[in-house]
Amino acid sequence: MHFLAFDIEAANGYKPSSICSIGIVVADEHFNVIHRENVWINPKTKYNLNGTRKNVGINLHLDKALLDASPDFSQVYGKIRQLLTNESCVVIGHAVDADVRMLNAACALYKLPSINFNFVCSQLLYRLYKGEKEVKALNKIAGELGISYNEHNSEDDAWMSLMTLKYLTEQTGLSVQQLLEKYRIRVGNNNNFEITRCVTLDGQVSKRKCTQQALANLKAFASGIAVTSHEWENKVFCIARSLELEQSDTTKSILQAIVSRGGRYSCRLQKCNCYVLAEQPTEQDVNREKRVLELQQQGVVELYTPQDILTFRGNNMTTVQKFLSKHNQSSLNIDVEQLTQAFLQEMKNGLEGKPSSMPMIPTYLQNVDRSKIKPGKRLLIDAGGTNFRSAMGHFDEDGKVVLQHIRKTIMPASDGSTMTKVEFYNKIADNIAYLAEECGDIGFCFSYQVDMDKDIDGTLVMFSKEVRAPEAIGTRVGYETLQALGKHCNKPRKIAILNDTVATLLGGMASTDEQFSAYLGYIYGTGTNLCYVENTKNITKVEGLEAGEMLINMECGNFDKFVQGDFDKIVANNTTMPTKQLFEKATSGRYLADIIKCAFQSALEEGLFEGEVTLGDFILKDISDFLAGDENIVYNMFDCQNDHQTAREICEDLIERAAKMGATINAAAAVASCKDKSLPVAIVAEGTTFNRLTGYRRAFKKHLCEILSAQGVSFKIVQGEELNLVGTLMATMAL
Repeated sequence: MHFLAFDIEAANGYKPSSICSIGIVVADEHFNVIHRENVWINPKTKYNLNGTRKNVGINLHLDKALLDASPDFSQVYGKIRQLLTNESCVVIGHAVDADVRMLNAACALYKLPSINFNFVCSQLLYRLYKGEKEVKALNKIAGELGISYNEHNSEDDAWMSLMTLKYLTEQTGLSVQQLLEKYRIRVGNNNNFEITRCVTLDGQVSKRKCTQQALANLKAFASGIAVTSHEWENKVFCIARSLELEQSDTTKSILQAIVSRGGRYSCRLQKCNCYVLAEQPTEQDVNREKRVLELQQQGVVELYTPQDILTFRGNNMTTVQKFLSKHNQSSLNIDVEQLTQAFLQEMKNGLEGKPSSMPMIPTYLQNVDRSKIKPGKRLLIDAGGTNFRSAMGHFDEDGKVVLQHIRKTIMPASDGSTMTKVEFYNKIADNIAYLAEECGDIGFCFSYQVDMDKDIDGTLVMFSKEVRAPEAIGTRVGYETLQALGKHCNKPRKIAILNDTVATLLGGMASTDEQFSAYLGYIYGTGTNLCYVENTKNITKVEGLEAGEMLINMECGNFDKFVQGDFDKIVANNTTMPTKQLFEKATSGRYLADIIKCAFQSALEEGLFEGEVTLGDFILKDISDFLAGDENIVYNMFDCQNDHQTAREICEDLIERAAKMGATINAAAAVASCKDKSLPVAIVAEGTTFNRLTGYRRAFKKHLCEILSAQGVSFKIVQGEELNLVGTLMATMAL
């Protein structure tokens, strides 16, 4: 059996037949993707590149030249029909009735036979699983699951539908067929243009009733657990609502661990003195956690993660913790207070121009005010660790951001080859030439260390993330980019250079109306970095600054006042600059898999594994999938269950360590910039690793809660769509 997820976009919302793209993603029975594509279609009608309807700014990722050159629906009909009617596939979609209606409209327009097939709706399944009355769009579900994707791109929407179904099977332990049976779902059908909707035969679900039943089930389960020790005799545990509603094996294992050690379970927050956080918090969880944070600040609630509960060993370290501690690689080796003080001192030194591992780079973006937006289309660039993206952006009449023509290619010189200065900047110019005539000034989000100047251009200091273009070091990034672009279009324009962390902060600031005491921009992906807002009176290394506040790019990946572990050192020594970017090399997504592999190798040599072990190459996604339960390449390196558990504990503690270090530096920057403790600090967090690495986000939030609550500071993690590009557009307002 295979799964086929599909999604359809219409170029003109008033014409259901105006199909412009059909996204197809095929996966095996374990949800491993084996094929994905976006079938582009010429809609043969007038359409608006800004959105499906007049004045609706939905980015459909349309490219007019591409669509005009694509076949019409009649020419791809046979292929689509063959895919959707394949009896070996379970066809799924999100709010799929609308997609089927568009198919029928297009078939009718071209006088083609109906495409008759059965389908399942991931939106309906997710609503029933959550016990909610209202359905949720894919972007809302992605936010709850911590997944980033390109919304309204048909292929990515189809993939997100598939990931929703995968999540439901993983959380419930049920197959898709069992899920359909559990919720009494009638499978949808399209037959000769007649649509039978995918619905539940039980009708509308009462959220309150589902919650009450779930809590009653857990109380009954807890009452049957035998007490085997009294370690938690005076502890009363409340667990995240999403865990309670899941009724999963994980939830039951948590209750088993709590009650068997003498603890008590209560569903009422006001009765507890311990709280178990959710890995992927829902809206209900977020609301409860606000109160939890208040209680923790009063010293009446302790925070735990599910992993804390399930791996609790009392005051004794596990074998894995002892092994990692011996190599200075355990989360237990991190002294939060010492690390915080060292980080704050390096911040201060960097602002004053004293020797510091962190350059604390002034951005010269001062007193940023969203009300001071300017008209005109800007050319936007986002050069990251792996991807190079470009787009056209502007603010509409209502002050809302409009992004168009987004393209993604590989970051120049990131594929292992070495480029000269000329090759590097020419490649950048080639990537953005398609926007040169239509756009004016440029915003360039450049994710590498740059010494900024007051003209908002800057000199490249060094590359990280193994980008190889050594001749470009020492050049002014903005000037060289304009020079190279001039060979394609000599239109006069200015350019603003900013770091991705700065763009993230500005993007978060532009995307929320909520009041915060301070903003941090936090990148945790291929690399890691922080940005915050500093009072200019403290930036004493720069003379003549106007009074006010300025965004500071900390380049905290350079921070080196922490104790390197043995595996940190091995990984750093295998890079092109062994003494640079040490914090990044000890914690970030680009290097964490290498650290884990070093740990596996040492554990093998020191006899921690019992069976046959065949270490091979893997990436961090493989580790994440392994921890999520996949029997993948990492799982297959070990041939017995005990070794699987040992490997998991090694991965979990090393991820916990990275999260603890990341939380500590965020907390230090939050305390340094918080001006009003009655308001939370906004931590605008971006990065694939932050959102997708199993266990990281949960551990990060737990440690951040513990550190900041001791200082009387609260926080909120802020995320949004295309924050880097939105923030880059904001930066061009300073030109």
